[in-house]
Amino acid sequence: MATIEQRPRRPTHTGHAEPYLYDRTETEASLRVDLTRYPDPDEAADRLLTACDELAGMFVRPGENPMSEQIPSIGRVVHYVLNEGRNIGDHRPAQIVRVWGVKPDSLVNLQVLTDSNPEGNSNDCLPQVLWKTSVSFDPTGERPQTWHWPERV
Repeated sequence: MATIEQRPRRPTHTGHAEPYLYDRTETEASLRVDLTRYPDPDEAADRLLTACDELAGMFVRPGENPMSEQIPSIGRVVHYVLNEGRNIGDHRPAQIVRVWGVKPDSLVNLQVLTDSNPEGNSNDCLPQVLWKTSVSFDPTGERPQTWHWPERV
């Protein structure tokens, strides 16, 4: 297994080198992160997540959505595109409660959290939780009454 890319420690805006070392082949990658430099556990966790995001980006082609090939499963949080209420087309968080298949574009049943008060007469003007069944997947996140993976930020 020959290394095709290796990224040594890189300088940051402070001029210090990040404690990352990536090794990548055609089929796998490794990441070494020196977390001993960060006595604060939150900062160490942030650095580790940043390194993991960078490593994941090595395997994504331009224009490709890395989330689109995931298989939906019970308990996962996705986005639902509203098809009713005041804010049609807006995205709301939803939890998968049932999956109809084992493909990335399987239909799912969702519990959708809305931006409404308990009476349902503010913001979305919908019940606080919607039950949506047999919801289709739309990777673009544009079609109402569909689900998609949360956008990367």
